[in-house]
Amino acid sequence: MDAHSLDRSWTYWSGADYVVEHIPKSLHLERVTFHKLLRQPGAGHSSQGKDNFSYVLMCEVGEALADINHAREFVDTLKYRQCGVTSMYVIDHFF
Repeated sequence: MDAHSLDRSWTYWSGADYVVEHIPKSLHLERVTFHKLLRQPGAGHSSQGKDNFSYVLMCEVGEALADINHAREFVDTLKYRQCGVTSMYVIDHFF
């Protein structure tokens, strides 16, 4: 599969489709965004002539704190889908 195909099908292979379909409604999913970091070969990276990349799938929910047990359980289910690293955090707008 080439990089262009991966870019077109990111919702499937990144797990975004799974999140949208299975997240508890009580958490109020607001947004799913995909962030990709391309690393060019060289400078300590693979020299096979192919681009390497890392990605972050960020899911913003409106009611995670109101339903923290369901939020934690859902994050735990993502771990079993071989998602690398999963976490939850709260942005403090009043810092």
